[in-house]
Amino acid sequence: MAYGSSADRARVPLHGPAILKGRNIEEFVLLRTIHVNHPFLTRSENGEFWILPGQFIPVSEDARGYYFQATNGLHSFFSQNKAVAGGLYVSKQKPDRIFRYFGDATDSTAGLDIDGTPLLTRDVKLLKVAHSEKQK
Repeated sequence: MAYGSSADRARVPLHGPAILKGRNIEEFVLLRTIHVNHPFLTRSENGEFWILPGQFIPVSEDARGYYFQATNGLHSFFSQNKAVAGGLYVSKQKPDRIFRYFGDATDSTAGLDIDGTPLLTRDVKLLKVAHSEKQK
């Protein structure tokens, strides 16, 4: 499945948790940086980037997946140590297939640059599911 630009996908705001395999996902938390380097891509194609520690909040969805916006952003080779908007795109059918995206998924009209290669299994395992405590 090719990902690339999200321009061809209708994205709608999400009001509540993402639902993956019947489980409510309120957010993911990452405690350490994930460095991704696709050796077959050039730096100009975002072949090297860093997913920064922090929270990833589900903000929108399309027919195939959920967009989790990073609270601390991402770094690319070109962002020169500045965080840029982005997050994680999680497949609804295969929740262990998670892709990086650059852009603001809270804006349903904004185009997103979605990585065509999913994160490695070892990196996906670094994402922890967080639950907020509900007041009774």
